[in-house]
Amino acid sequence: MLGLEFDSYKEFSSTEVYEKIKKILLKNKILVATYGLENNVLRFIPPLNITKKQIDEIIKILNKSILEFYEQVNTI
Repeated sequence: MLGLEFDSYKEFSSTEVYEKIKKILLKNKILVATYGLENNVLRFIPPLNITKKQIDEIIKILNKSILEFYEQVNTI
């Protein structure tokens, strides 16, 4: 299990940042769990038999999703 905690950004709270990125991930078919006291932690729970290729693909989609979030909020 891995977790990625988000902090606040501009006028968005850490929870709002998390929710926006989570929606983008879901759009890209990546399912994550919510965790943390402020509900701002993406929790990845991959199967034990995940391959390196699958991990690389998830990281690529995660990076793309975070960049998409920053592009959206920086155009507001």
